[in-house]
Amino acid sequence: MVVGSTLIKLEALYAIVESEANVGDYSHVAFGFEHTLDDVYEGSSLGLISEYYAYATYEDDKYNDLELFETMQNDLFIGARYSFNNTEDSSIVGGGVFDLEYNEQTYYMKFESRFSDDFKVGLDYYYIEPSSSTNTAYALLGTHQRIGLNIAYYF
Repeated sequence: MVVGSTLIKLEALYAIVESEANVGDYSHVAFGFEHTLDDVYEGSSLGLISEYYAYATYEDDKYNDLELFETMQNDLFIGARYSFNNTEDSSIVGGGVFDLEYNEQTYYMKFESRFSDDFKVGLDYYYIEPSSSTNTAYALLGTHQRIGLNIAYYF
């Protein structure tokens, strides 16, 4: 839903798992806002983003979020998107995901742009600081960084 310059987002899923010994019914919910400030600098725009993610399981005798390696079970994302609003459709998105239950942080930045009409390039960087007190999926990986480059051809 869009109200003025603010996008209000809601995504929700409830799954009924009928014949799985270890996985029970679960839900995912994501709720967020993105407020856009237009014409920040020479026609560019700045989007201020906030999103909350929740995941829940409903059967105590089945796997929980930790056993299923669910990483977005009670998390808050705070970030921003800077859109150059140029002919290359260039943008930079960055922010942090803060786990409110297990005290984990993920910081990332992503740059995307087109060149010519046929190619799109994306460059991203992630830094993940896992929980020091709970054996989460990220704790199994340890503190780590990732850099990615994606070049796509459109025909």
